[in-house]
Amino acid sequence: MRPEVVVPRRPSAARVPGALVALALLLVGCSLPTDESTDLEVTLFADELLLVVGERRQLSFDVIGFDEPSAVALTFSSSDPAVVRVDDGGVVLGVGRGVAEVEVMLSAFEGAGRDVVTVQVIDQIAFEQVFPEHVRFGDLITVVGSALDPASLSALSVGGWPALVHSFVPAAFTVPGSMDTLRVWTPAPAAESGSLVALHTSGGSANWPLTVDQRDMFEPNNVAPRAVSGPTNLTNPQLSFDPDDGYDWYRLHDLDGSFTIEVQLRLPVELVLGTVTLSAPRGTVDEAPMWSVAPAEQIRCRGLEAFHPRAFFQDYDATEQLLWIPVMDPGFDSVDVSVEVYTPPADPVPYSITIREGYVTPYPPDDFEPNNHCGQAYEVTDGFTGLLSIDGPADDDWFRFTVPDVEHDFLARAQCLRCEEDRFINISLFRDTNVGTPEAPDALPLLDDVWGGGNGQIQLTGRLPPGDYFFLVHNYFLQPLEELRFEVLLSPIP
Repeated sequence: MRPEVVVPRRPSAARVPGALVALALLLVGCSLPTDESTDLEVTLFADELLLVVGERRQLSFDVIGFDEPSAVALTFSSSDPAVVRVDDGGVVLGVGRGVAEVEVMLSAFEGAGRDVVTVQVIDQIAFEQVFPEHVRFGDLITVVGSALDPASLSALSVGGWPALVHSFVPAAFTVPGSMDTLRVWTPAPAAESGSLVALHTSGGSANWPLTVDQRDMFEPNNVAPRAVSGPTNLTNPQLSFDPDDGYDWYRLHDLDGSFTIEVQLRLPVELVLGTVTLSAPRGTVDEAPMWSVAPAEQIRCRGLEAFHPRAFFQDYDATEQLLWIPVMDPGFDSVDVSVEVYTPPADPVPYSITIREGYVTPYPPDDFEPNNHCGQAYEVTDGFTGLLSIDGPADDDWFRFTVPDVEHDFLARAQCLRCEEDRFINISLFRDTNVGTPEAPDALPLLDDVWGGGNGQIQLTGRLPPGDYFFLVHNYFLQPLEELRFEVLLSPIP
């Protein structure tokens, strides 16, 4: 039901003398005016009400000018009893479709202030028209009928699954025959032969048969990206993966400025580690920069796998899990967005994707960006000091350095200068090579690794022979870091 609209209180009149209050109580039920009656008034806490035929509602009111308003007799009346009836206690009943006014006044004081509430009565909940009747996951279903206000519905589902409301336009209040228009998303994974079902809080219900294609509106897009114009056009809370694969690709074009991608997985418990990636269009960049949200534990570098320690999304329950990627001025006309899950179940996996325009990353990029991939590593030398910013799950910072001629001691140190709460910083040291170790021939050699929490300083130290190396700096729990000071010191060994 629509909530009652509270009417602002009128300024209180002067308090009525005690003797007059006693007289008023003795005259309950009478209609004799008094000289002081204009100092009294009754006010209702709502100026509009919406009722369904057969629904009852108690009016709430206040009497200004009496110490005990509940002891004052009131008179309620309806301008059209065929639409609304009201009893002596202020309980209104929806009788028939239409609009009427209910007035309340003080029974014993004809000159006292009175108040009016406008009541609209609509038919029992009903669907007059539903289209289309054949839908995919993520399609919008338009429903025309009566008593469809989402605030008045106790349940709304498609094919046995809760349906999210896209929009609601109520019937014109004063136009006879006007009807409500409700639009809802087709949820995944709604049953193929199902119904749109709505339950009203008054107890009524309505349903309409539908046929649901077990694919979302952008399929097939598990190999070739589905082109979408502009970031804001890819906003849909009800998409899904096909039962046989866990990949969906979208190509965004006509880009301008910065935007953020938000992905929300809606599968209870069975999902095994979801991931979202963003890259330049495939086929146009050999080693496209890629941002991974979860859990991006390995990337390829020099043809080998670079282990990427993470501690986020290691929970196998992805219920209502929200993932996001901030993207700032990508530098090309289009980008590919890939959404994937590992080991999808046999049924469609529901998720939503929303792309919002505007600068929403926690911190602007630092002077060494883009360096979120080992192929973009920033070259540093002995004595390097830089202020970094880690923009959360979208950002890793790679640095490359060379140990010349002889063996060197090294020190890599990081300190978060402005952290409002604990942040877990990680520094990893890799050898830059195309050849793995005998123990891990397909992996980029990980030489050392350290992580720490809080606002304090962490450091990685050791001894290195001449050669080329990588430092990777990131946040262990994919949190943003602002003003992270990173230093690299090399000392030759005599």
